[in-house]
Amino acid sequence: MLIEGESREEFEGLYSQLFEEFDPRNIVEHQLVERFVGYVWRLRRIPVLEAALFEARRLEVQFDDASVDVAECGYDTFNILDGPSYDDSDPAYVDGKRRLGDARRGLRQPRPLLGRAFIRDAQHLDALGKLSRYESALTRAAERTLEQIRKLKDQPLDSNRQESKIIDLHPIRKTD
Repeated sequence: MLIEGESREEFEGLYSQLFEEFDPRNIVEHQLVERFVGYVWRLRRIPVLEAALFEARRLEVQFDDASVDVAECGYDTFNILDGPSYDDSDPAYVDGKRRLGDARRGLRQPRPLLGRAFIRDAQHLDALGKLSRYESALTRAAERTLEQIRKLKDQPLDSNRQESKIIDLHPIRKTD
């Protein structure tokens, strides 16, 4: 359930808090609360993913712009960072190398890498639109699950049966 950069302590805190709040009495309620925890946790990712997408796109544009500027000055964009040294007295070379290096280092930071991974996964086909649809689907699923939990909590347990022993059929993994 957790991805790199997410806090296990925060997840476990949310898990405990929601289980304490809803206090599931049987396996059905337990499963619904567990599902709700997953939805809430994934909904918390949306703003992080959105920021990562914008940061990755910004750095890609920065790199592309610097590449064009360097190429217009007659330098090989791909060798300027790793290849043989050119004329360090040429301000265009020095500026282009600095800008390319800044953009490349930025693209390798955790948040832009997360954004680039999401972009690559979406194959550059409306990644933000897909993220928005994902958020909407999670929100609807969380709302439906919350409604089910509340309905079950309003119903008394059947007097002919004891509270079920809680068995995790599909536990939310608390590992990375």
